Amino acid sequence: MGSKHTLGELNNLSREELITIILGMQGQLDALNENIEKLIEQVRLANQQRFGRHTETMTSIEGQLSFFDEADALYNPLVQEPDPDEILPEKAKNKKSKGQREEDLKDFPEDVIPTHTVSKEVLDAFYGEGNWKQMSSETYKRLRHEPESWTVEV
Repeated sequence: MGSKHTLGELNNLSREELITIILGMQGQLDALNENIEKLIEQVRLANQQRFGRHTETMTSIEGQLSFFDEADALYNPLVQEPDPDEILPEKAKNKKSKGQREEDLKDFPEDVIPTHTVSKEVLDAFYGEGNWKQMSSETYKRLRHEPESWTVEV
C-alpha cells in the first residue's frame, strides 16, 4: 500500500505522477475484486458442503436410531400386531350437561358488573337516526383471576 497524499500534495503533482498513482490504484482495485470473488466462492462451497444434498441422504450411524426410520428399524415381521380395538381406548363423550358452567362457578364470589344504557335520543344525535343497532341483551359469566383469588364476573 502506498503512502497517503494530502490534497495539497496531489495538486502539486504532475500529470504523469497522477496517472501512475491512478494506474496503481486500478491494479489494487482489480486485486481486491478478485479476492472478494474468491472469498464469495469459498463461502458458497462451504455452505454447499454444510447444507447441501449429501446431508439429507446421509445414512444413519450404526447403532443409533433415527427419528425418521425408527419404525422400519424396529419392525419385526414375526410379531403379530394387536387388534386396534385393544389398543385404542373408547372415545369418551363427556358432553357438558345444562347448567354445568353455573355449577362449576357457584363456589366463587360474584362481582356483578353494571350494565350501561344510552337513550335512543342520544344515539340518534351522535350517530344519526337509523345508523346504529342495539345488540341483544346477553348475560354471561367469566372467571377473572386476581392474585390469590378468583372472582366470577356476571
